[in-house]
Amino acid sequence: MKNIFILILIIISIGSYFFYQNTKLQNITNQPQISIKTIPQFSVVNLNNETISSKKLNTKNKKYFIHIWGTWCGPCQSEFPILLNYAKSKNDSDILFYLIATSDDIISVNKYLKKFDDIPTNVVILIDNANSVGRILESNQVPETYLYSEKNELINKFVGPQNWNLAYYRDL
Repeated sequence: MKNIFILILIIISIGSYFFYQNTKLQNITNQPQISIKTIPQFSVVNLNNETISSKKLNTKNKKYFIHIWGTWCGPCQSEFPILLNYAKSKNDSDILFYLIATSDDIISVNKYLKKFDDIPTNVVILIDNANSVGRILESNQVPETYLYSEKNELINKFVGPQNWNLAYYRDL
């Protein structure tokens, strides 16, 4: 009788684990869609306070991420080092990363970035102190990440902090 009880507990545990893994994968793949299918026009500033237009983001005809985050956002702070490691793993690929700090200023962003020794060369830090990009992209929260194709077409939108270490993201 005791062996049957232990066997039932093992079966329930294994089933629960697979249910949890399936739910986690569904949360990744069932990201909400947005109505804007191509990169809209907007302007942000870089760390040198130079204005950058969205038209100039993809001059190299590569896939690229637009990641909206904030130095004031706890989930963004937790996700940021993982995203930098992911970007570093893609440094030799055809993917660029534009990390747009929203509702932030240059001083706060530079202070935050001092925590990180090595920003990958395929990462560009930008600032949108008025959150205009978030409104244009119909962003409802931070962090949010948008993946665009070489032709500036939206491939996917990721809402909330992501675990960029998961195998799902390796093939993007």
